[in-house]
Amino acid sequence: MELPGKLEFYRGVLENLQGDVVVLDTEGRYVYLNQYAIKDNSIRDWMIGKTVFDYCELKGRPPQVAQTRNAYLRKAISEKRMLEWEECLENDSGEIRHYSRRLFPVLSQAGEIDYLIGHGIDITALRIKEQELTESERRLNEAQLLSRTGSYRLSFNTGQIEWSVGMYAIFGVDLNRKPDLELFYTLLHPEDRPAVEEAVALMKPDDPPWAIRYRIILPTDEVRHIEVHSKIVLDPESNTPVLVGSCQDVTEREILLSSLRQKETELQESVKTKETFLANISHELRTPLNGVLGIIRLLRKTQLNGIQREYIEVMNETAGNLLVIINDLLDFARWQSGEYSFEESVFDPFKVADSSLQLQVFRAQEKGLSIKHLWEGDVAVPLVLGDPHRLSQVLLNLLSNAVKFTDQGGVVLKQSVLSDDSDSVLMQFSVSDTGIGI
Repeated sequence: MELPGKLEFYRGVLENLQGDVVVLDTEGRYVYLNQYAIKDNSIRDWMIGKTVFDYCELKGRPPQVAQTRNAYLRKAISEKRMLEWEECLENDSGEIRHYSRRLFPVLSQAGEIDYLIGHGIDITALRIKEQELTESERRLNEAQLLSRTGSYRLSFNTGQIEWSVGMYAIFGVDLNRKPDLELFYTLLHPEDRPAVEEAVALMKPDDPPWAIRYRIILPTDEVRHIEVHSKIVLDPESNTPVLVGSCQDVTEREILLSSLRQKETELQESVKTKETFLANISHELRTPLNGVLGIIRLLRKTQLNGIQREYIEVMNETAGNLLVIINDLLDFARWQSGEYSFEESVFDPFKVADSSLQLQVFRAQEKGLSIKHLWEGDVAVPLVLGDPHRLSQVLLNLLSNAVKFTDQGGVVLKQSVLSDDSDSVLMQFSVSDTGIGI
């Protein structure tokens, strides 16, 4: 059998078409097959006048393949229209290939079918890409559901919104519901809507990505906190601006931060209460202690025997040490409350150092230790402007430790001027002992 009319012209066209091209008569017999349909010339010549059943028997194809193709052939003849279907076949290498098939009836002037043209292309690569894309989307959806994240796309031109599966989960909306602006603003917390609308209105295509947080009210009336990162881009197909972004449910994070802020506030209040207590108790203790020290000073001016004077000196030293501790507590309270400050008064640093040393003389004598205060240098001791009380605190701590950890020998406080100009004096104090050290 041959093609009617212009045989060589049609043959040249069909031979160069990409994909399988066959021509069949109304009985389903092959009239023509191009080189892509059957590559082997001998088999292609053998196929002329044969049917799809003959071909499937030759190639060992399942009979269902021939039956399906023949059913489409009969339907195309009866309905006189083009039919399209997809089939999967196993090639000679055992590989599954996907094909898209089309069958075109060619009608005569009288409206009857003269012959049918079949066309098929291998779409295996397309199906593999589709499967990969489907798997990628599945993994993305799983990741978004696990991380409580989602993505969206809003077209400013059409107002159409596209949501990922994660967005539906975050907003508590059924997957069958098509999202739109009305739905979004229904779920958006009324107090946060003005800020969201203003942020979107101010956005421009060339702006960097921006972030905003707002609250939504789920259909269950539960309030959730959402963090969104968005940017305006141009749609490559329509060249119109679209808003794309990612969304994350940060409710648990907000609850944790709120709890931490509350704990921080409570801690600050607790610290403030402690500071107030320390300041008050220090003041309350210092008042009667100053009274005790005053009485001791009065007693020292009276006629006392040796033992009585020794007892008075012990009392004076003990009360002085206690006053130092109380002052330290008060300073600590001031420091934590941010009210700590240094006094500025003119004083003699040698006298302050000597007074600090005198408070340790009795303890040193009790242990049989010598204790000395030495001024090193030829220059006279200058008067300075500073805080004598803080200097006394430091020296008293150093001298007290030196006496405490020395069992024999002695303790020496040395004092010298390292530099002296019209604006400042750099003075060095050093405490040395023959004990084990601090």
